[in-house]
Amino acid sequence: MQTTTFTQQQADDYLTSMQAAATGFIERHEAEHLHDDQLFGRTVQYLVGAMGVPVFMADRITHLAMSDRLPKGRPLASVDLATGAVLDNRTRCWLQPPLRTLPDRFLAASATR
Repeated sequence: MQTTTFTQQQADDYLTSMQAAATGFIERHEAEHLHDDQLFGRTVQYLVGAMGVPVFMADRITHLAMSDRLPKGRPLASVDLATGAVLDNRTRCWLQPPLRTLPDRFLAASATR
Protein backbone atom coordinates (compact mmCIF):
# COMPACT_ATOMS: atom_id res chain seq x y z
CA MET A 1 0.00 0.00 0.00
CA GLN A 2 1.37 3.36 -0.99
CA THR A 3 0.79 6.41 1.18
CA THR A 4 0.60 9.93 -0.15
CA THR A 5 1.89 12.90 1.77
CA PHE A 6 0.44 16.35 1.27
CA THR A 7 2.05 19.70 1.86
CA GLN A 8 0.45 22.21 4.20
CA GLN A 9 -0.46 24.35 1.18
CA GLN A 10 -2.32 21.44 -0.45
CA ALA A 11 -4.20 20.72 2.78
CA ASP A 12 -5.14 24.40 3.14
CA ASP A 13 -6.31 24.54 -0.49
CA TYR A 14 -8.47 21.44 0.05
CA LEU A 15 -10.09 22.88 3.18
CA THR A 16 -10.67 26.23 1.49
CA SER A 17 -12.30 24.63 -1.56
CA MET A 18 -14.51 22.34 0.58
CA GLN A 19 -15.56 25.32 2.72
CA ALA A 20 -16.45 27.21 -0.48
CA ALA A 21 -18.53 24.20 -1.59
CA ALA A 22 -20.30 24.17 1.79
CA THR A 23 -20.93 27.92 1.60
CA GLY A 24 -22.41 27.53 -1.89
CA PHE A 25 -24.68 24.72 -0.72
CA ILE A 26 -25.81 26.80 2.26
CA GLU A 27 -26.59 29.81 0.07
CA ARG A 28 -28.59 27.67 -2.38
CA HIS A 29 -30.62 25.89 0.30
CA GLU A 30 -30.94 28.28 3.26
CA ALA A 31 -34.46 29.37 2.26
CA GLU A 32 -35.67 25.75 2.56
CA HIS A 33 -35.01 25.55 6.31
CA LEU A 34 -36.48 27.32 9.28
CA HIS A 35 -33.72 26.15 11.61
CA ASP A 36 -29.97 26.18 11.07
CA ASP A 37 -29.75 22.67 12.60
CA GLN A 38 -31.52 21.16 9.59
CA LEU A 39 -29.37 23.13 7.16
CA PHE A 40 -26.24 22.11 9.07
CA GLY A 41 -27.15 18.43 8.79
CA ARG A 42 -27.95 18.65 5.09
CA THR A 43 -24.69 20.47 4.40
CA VAL A 44 -22.69 17.78 6.22
CA GLN A 45 -24.54 15.09 4.22
CA TYR A 46 -23.75 16.95 0.99
CA LEU A 47 -20.05 17.21 1.80
CA VAL A 48 -19.83 13.53 2.78
CA GLY A 49 -22.01 12.13 -0.01
CA ALA A 50 -21.26 14.34 -2.99
CA MET A 51 -17.79 15.64 -2.20
CA GLY A 52 -16.30 12.62 -0.41
CA VAL A 53 -15.27 14.54 2.70
CA PRO A 54 -14.77 12.45 5.88
CA VAL A 55 -17.56 12.97 8.44
CA PHE A 56 -15.29 14.41 11.14
CA MET A 57 -13.96 16.97 8.69
CA ALA A 58 -17.37 17.73 7.15
CA ASP A 59 -18.72 18.81 10.56
CA ARG A 60 -15.84 21.25 11.05
CA ILE A 61 -16.02 22.63 7.50
CA THR A 62 -19.79 23.14 7.77
CA HIS A 63 -19.36 24.91 11.11
CA LEU A 64 -16.80 27.28 9.58
CA ALA A 65 -19.01 27.95 6.54
CA MET A 66 -22.05 28.69 8.72
CA SER A 67 -20.00 30.91 11.05
CA ASP A 68 -18.95 33.04 8.07
CA ARG A 69 -22.64 33.83 7.46
CA LEU A 70 -23.03 35.47 10.87
CA PRO A 71 -22.90 39.25 11.04
CA LYS A 72 -19.57 40.56 12.27
CA GLY A 73 -19.35 43.04 15.12
CA ARG A 74 -22.96 42.65 16.15
CA PRO A 75 -24.43 40.33 18.77
CA LEU A 76 -26.65 37.50 17.55
CA ALA A 77 -29.50 38.58 19.79
CA SER A 78 -30.59 41.51 21.92
CA VAL A 79 -32.85 41.29 24.96
CA ASP A 80 -35.40 43.92 25.92
CA LEU A 81 -35.20 43.77 29.70
CA ALA A 82 -38.55 45.53 30.14
CA THR A 83 -40.57 42.91 28.26
CA GLY A 84 -38.20 39.95 28.04
CA ALA A 85 -38.53 39.97 24.25
CA VAL A 86 -35.52 38.79 22.24
CA LEU A 87 -34.49 40.36 18.92
CA ASP A 88 -32.84 37.92 16.52
CA ASN A 89 -30.36 40.20 14.75
CA ARG A 90 -30.04 37.84 11.77
CA THR A 91 -33.74 37.95 10.86
CA ARG A 92 -34.62 41.21 12.69
CA CYS A 93 -37.63 39.42 14.24
CA TRP A 94 -38.78 39.82 17.83
CA LEU A 95 -39.43 36.64 19.78
CA GLN A 96 -41.23 36.36 23.10
CA PRO A 97 -39.84 33.35 24.98
CA PRO A 98 -41.77 31.99 27.95
CA LEU A 99 -40.63 33.73 31.14
CA ARG A 100 -39.61 30.43 32.70
CA THR A 101 -36.78 30.14 30.14
CA LEU A 102 -35.24 33.52 30.93
CA PRO A 103 -32.40 33.63 33.45
CA ASP A 104 -33.38 34.88 36.90
CA ARG A 105 -31.12 37.92 36.58
CA PHE A 106 -33.16 39.18 33.58
CA LEU A 107 -36.41 38.70 35.46
CA ALA A 108 -34.99 40.48 38.52
CA ALA A 109 -33.73 43.38 36.38
CA SER A 110 -37.08 43.80 34.64
CA ALA A 111 -38.94 43.75 37.98
CA THR A 112 -36.88 46.69 39.30
CA ARG A 113 -37.51 48.92 36.28
